Amino acid sequence: MNRLKSILVLFLLMAVSQGAIGNMAQPQYLEQFKTISGNPFLSEFVDITNEELHIKIHPGFESATYTIKYHIYSAKDGLQIPLLFIASDYASDFTVKIDGKEIFLIPIPKELGSIEGTKFSDFLSIFGKGENNNYSTSEQIDLDFYVTLRDMLYFETDIATGAHTIEISYKASQFISQDGLVKNYSFRYALSPALYWKSFGTLDLTIDASEFEEAIETNVGESNSGSLAGVAQWQFAEMPVEVLNISYSPPINGAAKLLINLGTVNFTYILGFVLFALHLFWMYSYRVKNINAKITFPVVAGSFIVPLFFALSGFIHYYITSIFLGEHAGTLYGSGYFYLALTYPFMIIIYGLLIWFIDLLFKKNINTNTP
Repeated sequence: MNRLKSILVLFLLMAVSQGAIGNMAQPQYLEQFKTISGNPFLSEFVDITNEELHIKIHPGFESATYTIKYHIYSAKDGLQIPLLFIASDYASDFTVKIDGKEIFLIPIPKELGSIEGTKFSDFLSIFGKGENNNYSTSEQIDLDFYVTLRDMLYFETDIATGAHTIEISYKASQFISQDGLVKNYSFRYALSPALYWKSFGTLDLTIDASEFEEAIETNVGESNSGSLAGVAQWQFAEMPVEVLNISYSPPINGAAKLLINLGTVNFTYILGFVLFALHLFWMYSYRVKNINAKITFPVVAGSFIVPLFFALSGFIHYYITSIFLGEHAGTLYGSGYFYLALTYPFMIIIYGLLIWFIDLLFKKNINTNTP
């Protein structure tokens, strides 16, 4: 009984060790960056009294059209730059209209060294801090949002003091996250630049998913009217989240769901015990026919084969699951290969000694019971 307990303890230690390695071999954070859209930055002489954000999801959830209306109040008249747009935020079909008249954006000159004393001085309170006129902020969804003044597009316009309407429209591509076994698809819109506005005003949000038949989710709570199965609407008196997220998780079949729920660690334990049992059966069957052999072929071969499959169990779990998931499978990316290279030689030694000891017990038992 004590020998049996020792064998089980050794095997469980290997299983726990491999469970940790299996977790490291799980798909880690890997994303296909497409578009994260966002609010512009405002001149210190401009207030947003109301923002209307309309997002229409296209069939297939591969793209969406954003239409944003900013109702602004300008405390300054004459030729000025009321807004700065982040150049990398938009995919295509970008248009800007101010009071119904279309205007064109231009990039900020690369040779601009400072905004003091230039036509961009109205943004000094935002970009006049720190080295090279830049800053960084971290979003709630762990997205590092880093931007400099040179990342901006702008327009100049001659407007009078008072109320004006700026309308923006563009097409955005889906964002694909492969952080996990199953891909997650989303559209994101950064509201966080509003933290640098003098005032937020109100936000009217509309999400039109009437052309997309699958279920989607958002991170802004229940809508005030309508539903995400069609057209949903919200009204906010303050910024609801720093990054608006509209996500879609594809349906998966029963086999993939079973493997995901089972998890890498449990899969490792099950595969390990099955391999161990099959190896013991092979060893015993061979030993019965070769009683006098000092060491048998199953002992030597199994000492290499079983630890190899055991060490690869995390990868095996991923690849079997990905077969059932098809195109929606995430990407295996991590440090599992490195840990495998480090631990496999030790697993061979530990498991080889364990199996050699068990084979001695088999030999003794067979000799004892042989007349």
